[in-house]
Amino acid sequence: LKFPNIVLLGDPGAGKTHLFDEFALFENTKALVARSFLNIDISSLGVTSTLYIDALDERRAGRGDGSAVDEIVKKLFLIRPKNLRIACRAADWLGETDLAAFRDFFAMNGEYVVLALQPLSKAEQVDVLTEQGVNDPAAFLVEARNRQLDDLLGNPQNLKMLAEVVGKRDWPHSRTELFRQAVDILLTEHNTTQSTRTIGQYSPSELLEVAGEICAVRLISDIHAITLNDNNHSDDLPSYRNFRIIDKNKVLAALGRRVFVSAFEVGSVDYAHRTVAEYLGALWIAKQIG
Repeated sequence: LKFPNIVLLGDPGAGKTHLFDEFALFENTKALVARSFLNIDISSLGVTSTLYIDALDERRAGRGDGSAVDEIVKKLFLIRPKNLRIACRAADWLGETDLAAFRDFFAMNGEYVVLALQPLSKAEQVDVLTEQGVNDPAAFLVEARNRQLDDLLGNPQNLKMLAEVVGKRDWPHSRTELFRQAVDILLTEHNTTQSTRTIGQYSPSELLEVAGEICAVRLISDIHAITLNDNNHSDDLPSYRNFRIIDKNKVLAALGRRVFVSAFEVGSVDYAHRTVAEYLGALWIAKQIG
């Protein structure tokens, strides 16, 4: 049975964005995060039978729970896509409260279903590790369980980070140590050509606080991304020069490391993984309070 309206829920790193990107590509369209969907001009959306709206939870962080959903529903009535796909963190989906907000649109547009991404099965864990280049995935999983890291194995993002950390460092003893070592790898300049340039010479420890402030600002404020231009593109796409950090080369260096990736606007960047950004942002905030 095909449902024209699907709400996809999942934990951080469970694969919601990856799934939406893959299906959107298959349907020759593009998945939009909720913030971009609300800000984009309707005429620029073009003709698409299926509309993918990702990261509803991120929009709520900046505008409040009720108003974000209401704004989305109002715009949906203007666009009236044949099929609608919405993704949200499971912990941020308000169940019947959210369904009540979408119900009028769903009623006009047909049936709906709420789906939840489940943890990776053992076979899927093996597939992920194989894709990550792990020579003996079965032995890797046994070792992880022996080290009581079972809770990391069912989450695709955590499992990939674990494989990279173990491949380049050693086994972490906890989730906190996993994120610490993963951030160290993500903030390292691995390109030997880039490492000879000024912004490529900073060590991960020199960029940790800078990256933390950038991530904290990005998560707390209502901005889309950060432009690498000297001037602001718009209020929700500020320049890297807006950060209070005196050494702007450090800002550029941090934004050029794997913690960040290219965003929707040419010449702009955003965090690569929200959970990693939350970890970095929390470290920076804790230091300011301490």
